[in-house]
Amino acid sequence: MNSITLRAYAKINLYLDILGVLPNGYHEIESIMQSVSIYDEIEINKTSEKGIIINCDDPQIPCDNRNIAFKAAKLISEELNYNNGFEISIKKNIPVKAGMGGGSADCAAVLMGINMLFNKTLGLDKLIKIGKSLGADVPFCIVGGTKLCKGIGEIVADVPQLEKLYLVIVQPNFCISTQNAYRIYDENPINKKGKIDTVINSLSTKNTENLAKNMYNIFEELYKYPDINKIKAEFSKNDAIGSLMTGSGSAVFGIFNTYENALICKNNIDYPFVQIAETMSRSMDVLTK
Repeated sequence: MNSITLRAYAKINLYLDILGVLPNGYHEIESIMQSVSIYDEIEINKTSEKGIIINCDDPQIPCDNRNIAFKAAKLISEELNYNNGFEISIKKNIPVKAGMGGGSADCAAVLMGINMLFNKTLGLDKLIKIGKSLGADVPFCIVGGTKLCKGIGEIVADVPQLEKLYLVIVQPNFCISTQNAYRIYDENPINKKGKIDTVINSLSTKNTENLAKNMYNIFEELYKYPDINKIKAEFSKNDAIGSLMTGSGSAVFGIFNTYENALICKNNIDYPFVQIAETMSRSMDVLTK
């Protein structure tokens, strides 16, 4: 097998809190992450030439060794003792700097896809270990579904899976880098905490209403961007059962009980990126082998 194409699904955070700053300067977090159906498409081809070629249809994405997919291909090539190259093409649908893990999802798909090209030579634990070295969200993006993430995000544990729900996801007219988000926290740390036990219990009892009421993102407490509250107000007006900014932003999602309600809301919101999505039980799908 010389080529493979995968869908790499985005993520949202149903819960995100900062517990403190670690001795190495990284931030310790506690989060519930959830895969959603917005995806990037990753095509991986073995080549007879040495080197890694990255193509991407989004000009915002670097196509050299700064790209996390490039780094993933390089590391797994070394693990597999593969001396030729890869050409990797990325079709972007996951918005950039939105808190939806697009780069991490692409990275995870490259690790999983190349491993499939080599008949799953490396076990899942090894892939997760490689993923940890590349980014805190990559281990989650390898496994997907609904997960509790701790440490800097790289420690992934099972929780009850969220049932299928419909979402409207909106990115405002600005982006937020993760680095800047944590800088804002460092300049103005806050101690208000969410109720993660309540969120996990809501997953256990399949109480979607209670889950939606208790979602939490500490970065919402830190930012002063009026568009975020404006979008959340639009969701509320259009019968969302709950809404939250995801990750360090800037995308905001609303949860709806039915596709019809989500569609009505989508049609009533005017932003460059407005999409309906649904929750997913997995991180990626293989399209072709």
